[in-house]
Amino acid sequence: MPPENDLALPVKYLLRRPPVFVEPGVTVAEAAERMREAAIGSVLVSDDPPGIVTDRDLRGRVLAAGLGPETPVGRIMSRPLKTVDADAPVIAALHRMLDDNIHHLALVEEGKIVGVISSSDLLQLQARSPLYLRRTVETIEAPGELARYSRDLAAIVDTLFRGGLGAVQIGRIVSSLNDALIRRLVSLAERELGPAPTPFAWIVFGSEGRLEQALLTDQDNALIYGEDSDAARTYFAALGERVVNGLIQTGFPPCQGGFMATEWCKSLDAWRSLFARWAR
Repeated sequence: MPPENDLALPVKYLLRRPPVFVEPGVTVAEAAERMREAAIGSVLVSDDPPGIVTDRDLRGRVLAAGLGPETPVGRIMSRPLKTVDADAPVIAALHRMLDDNIHHLALVEEGKIVGVISSSDLLQLQARSPLYLRRTVETIEAPGELARYSRDLAAIVDTLFRGGLGAVQIGRIVSSLNDALIRRLVSLAERELGPAPTPFAWIVFGSEGRLEQALLTDQDNALIYGEDSDAARTYFAALGERVVNGLIQTGFPPCQGGFMATEWCKSLDAWRSLFARWAR
């Protein structure tokens, strides 16, 4: 087998076994037993188009949803199945998992599914893997837990560069990781503040907005929320402050020009008016 630290390695070299298929009518209990017997984290569902059921689906779509063990897998499977060519390099699979926020990926060879790889397979390939850092980011309970984020990210950039990736590919991966960090910080802020009073979007500018970040830069972000109200202004001011401070704790310095959500936090109508004035 080629060297395991080569990101140009064809992803099919990570396969350990043929794919395991079940019929759509098989119960989740039977599917779970098949997964246990094969020591795997997913099974494919023979349907048109095919689907997949993972251990995460069993937790999130069955147990958490209050469904019983007799539930057919066809009811809870995910499809269309996410795939990548078996001869594609490992980095292509890594990009697909990061971009689609998935943990299992089917490999296709001449139109036939030849196996499934998981994020764990890639983690074993790369000790300093972007997937490992993303998994860490997704499970933090406080920003302080990621005090080493900037150091770990720099180590990952070095690994990717030594693996032969170019600046564009590295920037895309780093931006995906930073996006995952922001999503987690927003989620933690919402947990503390309660549900948002109106839909909102956190946006980023500059190198992160262009997917060009290679190392941590200062913050360039803003917040857009739906209907304006006193409650909305209070809520999103607090949310913006928590997320910005969380980013500072993880190594993102504040923008010296003040282009952050602590100052640029407006309703959609206010943003539209602002852009209309700028365009005139």
